[in-house]
Amino acid sequence: MAVARSGVYRVYHYAHRAPHEVIISAGTVLPKCRNCGDRVQFAPLISGEPLEQDRDLAASDSTAA
Repeated sequence: MAVARSGVYRVYHYAHRAPHEVIISAGTVLPKCRNCGDRVQFAPLISGEPLEQDRDLAASDSTAA
């Protein structure tokens, strides 16, 4: 399954590690865990887009004053 939106996701492992957060880019295929395999789950916390895709903050030829 591929992630639809970029952002911060909480990862829930099955019986071997406490939940933790990761940053995942849109289109990334969610991996299996080396220890708990396909029992790992991902829950979106905060969506966001890469800085380079922001229309007001993307790099341009002019320099800010």
